[in-house]
Amino acid sequence: MKNSGLLGRLAAGVADAADAGAKAVNAGAEAIKAGAKRTHQAFGGEYGETFEGNLVAEDGSYIMPDPALDEREFNEIETLAKRYEKLTSPGALAKAGKQIGEALPAPVKDLANKAGKAAKDTLNGLTEQELMANAIKAAAEGFGELEKQAAKASVSREYVISRINEGKQEEKVSSLSEICLLRAYDVAAVSANERLHHMGIALAEGGGTGAAGFWGLPANLALSMLIYFRAVQSVAMFYGYDVKDDPSELVIASEVFQSALAPKAKVDAASEYIGKVLVYAEAAAVKQTVKKGWSAMVEQGGAALAIAQIRALAHGAARKAVENGGKKALEAGVFKKALTQIGQKMTLETVGKMVPVIGAGFGALFDTAQMKRILDFADLFYHKRFIVEKDQRARALVERSPEPPASEDPAYTGE
Repeated sequence: MKNSGLLGRLAAGVADAADAGAKAVNAGAEAIKAGAKRTHQAFGGEYGETFEGNLVAEDGSYIMPDPALDEREFNEIETLAKRYEKLTSPGALAKAGKQIGEALPAPVKDLANKAGKAAKDTLNGLTEQELMANAIKAAAEGFGELEKQAAKASVSREYVISRINEGKQEEKVSSLSEICLLRAYDVAAVSANERLHHMGIALAEGGGTGAAGFWGLPANLALSMLIYFRAVQSVAMFYGYDVKDDPSELVIASEVFQSALAPKAKVDAASEYIGKVLVYAEAAAVKQTVKKGWSAMVEQGGAALAIAQIRALAHGAARKAVENGGKKALEAGVFKKALTQIGQKMTLETVGKMVPVIGAGFGALFDTAQMKRILDFADLFYHKRFIVEKDQRARALVERSPEPPASEDPAYTGE
């Protein structure tokens, strides 16, 4: 009897251990699956995931932030204007270039000088029109392949919402449109944490194409540009601007992308308005008019008027693009147009700096530095725009019922 009891307990123990082991294996598999899912979402994948926010009251209405803008957000207006001036000042650019040069070991400098001379000789045989024309051709004929290579630079709405909800703020959102109900500095903190993701992509892309030098230069240029464009789109998404379903927002992102490459070049109305949005330091004016509504802010002029003008231009351009190519081909069309305008804004020397031609390590260095500058510019614009438009966006959201989950947002109709 004793033996049978002992055997029974032993069998039970083995069964428990097996059960625990199975649960551990299942838990591990689920963790791996969840990690893979999160990674895919970071690269643009959508799973129909829903999110539970806490910004809807018991009666089903949205909870308006009170006050709409707090003192810290008002103070950020002037801080952002100063950051923009610092970012675009000739002294800051020269200093950054000097620091990069001083950080390079002597052998690398020698290699860079030799490669730089070869690059100059090669560029002298081209015109910026020829280089950009070939890049545009590569984008037009092979956008599908470029898109595959640049897919890692795109984030999904589900990823954005999950990352926003992991922020330190108490408020949680259930859809992208609810982000406007949060504090600008909380959103900016989450967006800033995503920079390493894009910097890593630039590092990998720069190292990979840098070794190729001028072989396939137009395609490399087009790929670099598309990755930068996707990075700007991601910044827009984190501030609640849906570039995936709103063609107007995609057009605005393309204008921000172009301005980030050449901040002081104002060759069209949109780039001029973007510059005005970033230059104005008008905390007092915003504070006086925000309670009177968006129309009053626009009448006051300044950043609100510039944003209204950008939106009007983008809406017209988006409607035309959708009519010409359809929504599915929208990004390809917008990107091709952006490359054309970039070619008009930038000198050949500047375009040449966009492409890693000196070797893998040096190319990666330049791509990473360029990505940082573009992310800085995009964050400045969308952070400032978020503050200026916040009250209007929040009120418009409060006036309608809560939206469906991220995966079920209705497609933009252009109406």
